[in-house]
Amino acid sequence: MKSLLPCLAIALMAASFAHAEAPRSPHLLRDAFTPATLLQDGGTVRWTGETDDQNAEASISLGQDGRLEKVQVMQDGQMLTLPDSAFAEMEGAAQAWLEERGSDTTLVIEGEDDAGEWRLALIFGDKVNHLRKRRLSREGQKRDMFTFYNREEEMRASEPVQRASHGRGYYSL
Repeated sequence: MKSLLPCLAIALMAASFAHAEAPRSPHLLRDAFTPATLLQDGGTVRWTGETDDQNAEASISLGQDGRLEKVQVMQDGQMLTLPDSAFAEMEGAAQAWLEERGSDTTLVIEGEDDAGEWRLALIFGDKVNHLRKRRLSREGQKRDMFTFYNREEEMRASEPVQRASHGRGYYSL
């Protein structure tokens, strides 16, 4: 019995370390109003949901290599403007969902590429019908990269800026 206790303690410690290697936010999907949907290479996925008495729809088309080819978001029958540059370089997309962040509708896409796991949040403003900001989080980076879009028709993007506050990046979304 005495020899079994140290083995049990080691097994419990190993299990807790294995869990600690990949911490994830306990708040993942807390504000989602659509289920997390798996994306397939070469396919298109569509889903709908309702938030703040508004219907929202999204569709994502992937190329054969898992690269995001086409992303569309519609709210209350109005297509939200989204420049291709907001998602064009992302590859390895695996799942996505719609969520509500405050009054903003957000399309969250997760995936993995050669640099590791990533999470892209495309945040659409409540009173405007276009992309307001883009938040890219990467595993192992403590600060997220933000790109802001102006309100003019051409939707010029700012230079990507690193989050000013110290957060936990990928793990705190």
